[in-house]
Amino acid sequence: MVRHGINVNEVIGKLAQTYLGVDMGIDEFETAKQKFIGGQNQKLREIEANKIEDYKKLLDYRRAKNSLELGGSFRKDLADSKSPEEKAEWRKKYKTKIDKIVSEVQAEYGTNVSRENVEEILSREAEDVANLVVETRSGISDIARECDLTLNSCIFVAPQSLNDGKLETSKSVMDTAGNVGDFVFAQSGRLVDNPYLLRKSGKGVCSFGNYCIPGDAGLIKVEDGKAVLADPAYVYFMKPDKFEPVVTVDYLQNGEPAIRFDGEWTSESDIDKDEFEVKKYTDITEMLEYLQLFAVSDVDTYMQIANLSEDERTDALRDFVVNGKLQYINGECGVNVKPEISLGGKLSLSRETVRSFASKPEVQLEKENAAFLIDEFTKDKGREENFNVRSQ
Repeated sequence: MVRHGINVNEVIGKLAQTYLGVDMGIDEFETAKQKFIGGQNQKLREIEANKIEDYKKLLDYRRAKNSLELGGSFRKDLADSKSPEEKAEWRKKYKTKIDKIVSEVQAEYGTNVSRENVEEILSREAEDVANLVVETRSGISDIARECDLTLNSCIFVAPQSLNDGKLETSKSVMDTAGNVGDFVFAQSGRLVDNPYLLRKSGKGVCSFGNYCIPGDAGLIKVEDGKAVLADPAYVYFMKPDKFEPVVTVDYLQNGEPAIRFDGEWTSESDIDKDEFEVKKYTDITEMLEYLQLFAVSDVDTYMQIANLSEDERTDALRDFVVNGKLQYINGECGVNVKPEISLGGKLSLSRETVRSFASKPEVQLEKENAAFLIDEFTKDKGREENFNVRSQ
């Protein structure tokens, strides 16, 4: 990305090299990775469609089974804090999903297929796809080494608080492919659009498109026009030698199968203190250039949003902001603002911004917001205009 004649990505890389003593190698890695995955996708589409479908069912089956075993959480210890009602709801949800997959497999391979050997049958039928996934993992790892890539792991634990100075594996956790194990997690993406920088607890981060909603209430606040973390995040930078990329297969919107790698890496080994560099982060304003960032007022609001479909979430965001349940951080900082979301707020609004609000009959503004918009636009114009703004 070039801004004001400056290559932002290049600057970020140079800053990382200067201050951390590492070269993140992100640009080279992303270019080579995309080319490689493109070739792997071509191989995938040469495999019989029913085998790809069986592999997808296998992944869904494992995710549901492992989620059920973990009590409906990606971490076993977090599941222990759930109420009996919550646990019952999770069990019902995942048992229903498992029953559906079992029924589909029985319909295809015979009713004599038992629940116990569903995973075995799907694994056998989808072996070609599984082998391609293993090949893809190996290829991505090779590219990372060739590009001298640096991974990052974002946590809210200072290095002096680490046990024996190590990044230890989390016990009984699940990666994005549905695999359960003891893992250290890392990412190969840039920090400026990395939701993990905003993931303080097991509540997670609701991320879709470039929208990002951390699950921890009070984590993000606005001070002097800047977005800051109430508690600092610590980013640990390390080489990928002990890590494996998490690769799955999914379907695109057009229905075509595709290799999926979202930049997640896992290690089954602890990372020693001489194997990482660390940097403390509190100011996250730069992230607003890349993300539409929101802060929740309470956990219930976060769960309401997380349980919606992606389309429903996008449509509901403005209502959550208007109702005060979501804090629109971009709007409050005046960075990369979407007018259809930011209904008022302390912004310096242009004629185009005000008209974009006022010209949409579906936009319902509270009286103070409507007054703010009109005042903001007319205070330097010396005249009133009829913006056809409807107030509640």
